[in-house]
Amino acid sequence: MSSWSWDPTRQKYYYIERTTGDYVYTDNERISSQPNSTSRTSNASLGHSGGSTGSSGYSTDLTSQSSIQQQTSVPAGQEPSNVVDNIWDYYQDIGYLGAGGQATVREVQSIQDGRSYAMKIYTFRNQQKFQAKRPTVMGEINIMERLDASSDIIRLVRWYEDPARFTYYIVMEKADLGTLWNVLERQFDSPETNIVTSGLVRDVFVRMSRGLADIHRIDTRHKDIKPSNILVCSSDNANDSWVLKYADFGMAIDFSGSGNSLTTGAGFSGTWAYAAPECWSDRVLTGRTRKSDIWSLGCVFFEVLAGRSTALTGDKYWMNFTVYDIIRGYDNGRARSYYGFHQHVMEVLNTMVGNDNLWELHVYVPIVRQMLQLDPQYRPDASSILG
Repeated sequence: MSSWSWDPTRQKYYYIERTTGDYVYTDNERISSQPNSTSRTSNASLGHSGGSTGSSGYSTDLTSQSSIQQQTSVPAGQEPSNVVDNIWDYYQDIGYLGAGGQATVREVQSIQDGRSYAMKIYTFRNQQKFQAKRPTVMGEINIMERLDASSDIIRLVRWYEDPARFTYYIVMEKADLGTLWNVLERQFDSPETNIVTSGLVRDVFVRMSRGLADIHRIDTRHKDIKPSNILVCSSDNANDSWVLKYADFGMAIDFSGSGNSLTTGAGFSGTWAYAAPECWSDRVLTGRTRKSDIWSLGCVFFEVLAGRSTALTGDKYWMNFTVYDIIRGYDNGRARSYYGFHQHVMEVLNTMVGNDNLWELHVYVPIVRQMLQLDPQYRPDASSILG
């Protein structure tokens, strides 16, 4: 959610809704960012820094509808609070979407505008834990706000807190097509189908590389990149067959204060199966940096290539040695030692290159090899993954 901004003429606060670009006032008055049009704003129009100046940051002229851009000497009132007594006075609970870590995610519908959203809910046992986790939750929200201009990051709409129930709520745009994990699952379960298309492979490589570059550009590490944290959304653009976005910044670390992405120590938070070797192996002496994210994304890319190979050949062989196959068999021992199967992954990549039926994937194999280098210094930066 953008910061609240003061409209000096109307003498009330508004914020800009991320998914639509609409101006939403504290009394629920809504003004479209595109007069006489019901279409959504483009990603390029979604940047807004908030503050109390009343400047919208939009090129659309709203003078005829709103006084937002007018400057007066009327002082700003008290900024609205994100504290709620009952979140369900504002949203209707539609159903369960997922869970992970300390949060659950539910589909909700806004009572105000009827739109569907995903709501991430953190509930703690008592006031002490609620307050102790506040910096972590606020850090997640801050990272999403700073990444608002990126079209490859799931968009924050608004957040709330209910101290009486020891709960935080993060409202986001909803991914109506599920996750990349769901796509891979359908492909591997039905190898004769063509679910993982060449277009999906291209879009995963392009969008996820670009999105990770955006994350690293603001001095942040995601720390939990995996197919289930990559959401798949419908596109309003007919040229976009797949719109993929990073989600779940609950594990992310912001190192902008120090300018150094290196962390060390025995503790590890994230998903073991996709973790870089330096995150958990006592045989590797380096710390964890941005390059650890590169490894995790390389694992995702490998699984997408395996999915496309399955679609092209109808053979489940390509599922072998993917993290999907390991977790599907609930073999936690293998999942924790994915590093130990590194050579097998490289052999599968070599087999892809040697198969003429998979010629369309040959251009991607060197990229994945480079991202899965055991020594982090030999992995590419996010901005140079695709050259």
